[in-house]
Amino acid sequence: MNFLGLAVESLKIDKLKKRWAGRGIFLLVFLVMGLIGLFPPGDPDFSRLYAWVDKYGNNPTLLYSTATPDLPDITIGNVIFVLVSLFVFFVLIMLSFLYMRIYLGDWKGEKIASSISAYLRRGWIAAAFLLILGLILLTTSFFIYILIPVVLAFFFLTPAFILYDKRGLIRSTADSVLSSRGFRIPFLLSAFFLLLMYYSFDSICSFALGDYPEAGVLLNAFAIAYLVTAFGRLLGIYYQVIFNPLIAKDKDQTNPFI
Repeated sequence: MNFLGLAVESLKIDKLKKRWAGRGIFLLVFLVMGLIGLFPPGDPDFSRLYAWVDKYGNNPTLLYSTATPDLPDITIGNVIFVLVSLFVFFVLIMLSFLYMRIYLGDWKGEKIASSISAYLRRGWIAAAFLLILGLILLTTSFFIYILIPVVLAFFFLTPAFILYDKRGLIRSTADSVLSSRGFRIPFLLSAFFLLLMYYSFDSICSFALGDYPEAGVLLNAFAIAYLVTAFGRLLGIYYQVIFNPLIAKDKDQTNPFI
């Protein structure tokens, strides 16, 4: 099956033996994004910052020609909004990993309680992996749009190795680099297809519901919930494609870092 077929398969988020598990994750994401969209934390208005960027971006000599140049107008509310948004983004990715773990457990025939228990026991390792990657990306923000596809291409198997194969953080990262060979471009294309579907849906809704912002927020929350669960399913599908019918033999490894 090609990348498009795998991407389409990832859209079947309700195709689980225990459908309520996938639906529960979907509903949780929908509620969180709906509440944040309708009642945004802090101050989501960055118009003053954009005006400052336009002023000095179009004429950077003003920064040096003025004795005391204006500082960027960022409020405490703006900072709160950014921090909460980053935290929510982190939670959404972790929920995507949860769906992936449930999907792989479903494939193996595990009970749902076993999959969730395994996720809860080893989720902190996946969270550490995310935080390390996030810090690297933030410190290299100039190249972030180049690095994100690279990170996805080389490390998309890491969450499955950590949460399903029970490998340590370092080994999971190294094994992902090795095992993803030959599947990096197809995975990126599949992920790009999901993003394209999301942005197309969001653009159509924004255009059609311009006079009804609340409805647009709820539909966007629906699209994000679908994207989160579909991406988790995509991670699981690629693991299946690469390793089926192989099952890792070292599932009893206890060192969380190796």
